[in-house]
Amino acid sequence: MRLFYFLLMLSMIGTSAASTAKQYHSHDDIRSTVNDFLQNSLQLSKGIELKTTVSHLDPRLKLTRCDIPLSAFVSSDMNQNAKFSVGVKCTDQKPWSLYVSVNVEKFTNLYVASSPLSRGEAITEDNIQQVKRDINKLRSGFYTNKDELIGMVAKRSIRAGTIFSNKHITPPMIIKRGDNVDIVAKTSSILIRMPGKAMTDGAKGQRIRVKNNSSRRIINAIVVTPGLVKVRM
Repeated sequence: MRLFYFLLMLSMIGTSAASTAKQYHSHDDIRSTVNDFLQNSLQLSKGIELKTTVSHLDPRLKLTRCDIPLSAFVSSDMNQNAKFSVGVKCTDQKPWSLYVSVNVEKFTNLYVASSPLSRGEAITEDNIQQVKRDINKLRSGFYTNKDELIGMVAKRSIRAGTIFSNKHITPPMIIKRGDNVDIVAKTSSILIRMPGKAMTDGAKGQRIRVKNNSSRRIINAIVVTPGLVKVRM
């Protein structure tokens, strides 16, 4: 008989606990609402892998069970921040809202130096290595295309493991100061070519100072190829 009453009490306690739990909204559903919102709302570039971490809610937090689907919102630009808060609200007859802290990581494959590089050294495929990094933690730019790196020149000494950015590399100088060059001026109907001398170093696409050997004037020209610059008419 005692065993019967004991089992009956356990059953009543279990039923009461289950009934109480049904009165409150599931914390898992709140966190799931936040995760779904992040996956659907964050703007990702091609090749970006998203990892979101939603903070756990205080187990003492008791929110009335919402009879309609929850909605989420933000009050800041979540595409520019790694850590921010997402609001979650219930808009049924007993409304409530709260904010949940989240952390967003955006991983992509980028290139680092696989070995040390000296200043002025040309970058080859042997000097680079692809790794995966969280770009939210990077303070400067990065390269995801190795073809944009190969052939560039180190601006300074670069240690192994350094993430390549514009501050580390520069295009090679294909025209050196003192080089003899052809100066080309072209329109739709005429082409003028004259000899000149480079007064400064220049990489492809850069503007340099050039002396026109005929007129002795110093002009600005754009580097096209080794030994060739162009001017606008």
